[in-house]
Amino acid sequence: MSGRSARIRARLAGWRRADRAFAPEDGPAYLPWIVGIMVFLAALALAAALALSGAANRWTAGLKGTLTVEIPVDTAQDPRGPDERLKSVLDVLRATPGIEMAQPIAPERIAQMIEPWLGSDAQTRDLPLPQMIDVRVFPGAEPDLTALGARLAEASPGTVVDDHRSWLDGLIRLARLAVGLAAGVVVLIGLAAAGCVVFATRAGLAAHQQAIEILHLMGAHDGYIARQFARLALARSAAGAVGGAIAAAASFHLLGFAARAIDPVLVPGLRLEPWHWILLAALPAAAVAVATLTARRTAMHALRKML
Repeated sequence: MSGRSARIRARLAGWRRADRAFAPEDGPAYLPWIVGIMVFLAALALAAALALSGAANRWTAGLKGTLTVEIPVDTAQDPRGPDERLKSVLDVLRATPGIEMAQPIAPERIAQMIEPWLGSDAQTRDLPLPQMIDVRVFPGAEPDLTALGARLAEASPGTVVDDHRSWLDGLIRLARLAVGLAAGVVVLIGLAAAGCVVFATRAGLAAHQQAIEILHLMGAHDGYIARQFARLALARSAAGAVGGAIAAAASFHLLGFAARAIDPVLVPGLRLEPWHWILLAALPAAAVAVATLTARRTAMHALRKML
């Protein structure tokens, strides 16, 4: 047991102790910049995808269990006035099992919804705006929309019902695609960073080949030498990863501020959930771990070939 403890203490000491033969000032100075830039790009891609996914989930939750009924302004098949057609449609809706509420949307509210596209100076009263009805369904209820649409068309020809399913399905697919693409980008950036660490470690081994040979003659093991290069990669990649993460967080907040300055109806706000921030915070730690392990394995592989 004491022998195992001694080996563990020796290994930890090897990580804490930096050999002057591999001084940090002799290492690759560009490694922090490479890791920092890659963490910056990966964090931005992942944050944008998570923000889009969160917005899609909020929109889906807001529209789930709702229907929209649209009554045309005028139809040659129904000579009745707008109020009579509205009453007929409301009677059908309120008599349908599973429907909790059916409330006509005020014309002022409809004008407010189309204002971002037409402008505040548009004379919406002169536009042939259809009558809209907001319908809410009881939780768990699934009315037969085909039969409901047929009954509504009988009550007022031209009336249509929309459950937003096609729009929501497209939005969910877009959010999933964005998250998948962001994950792919993060993986590719991680592979590129690992490749840069491999080249940097090999360059360091070549630059310190004489020192490595002397250490071998003095009895130093490959594990000790590899830990020195891994320690150097750990320090330099940590500096770059922290800088890249801070830059990405600042850029994301700047983008969110710019988005809030635009009309929120046209551009949704960029908002992240608490677990999103935890995932983003783990990104620089993962980059440091990949750089450290890559440097150690690369050094061990190259040192075996030197013998």
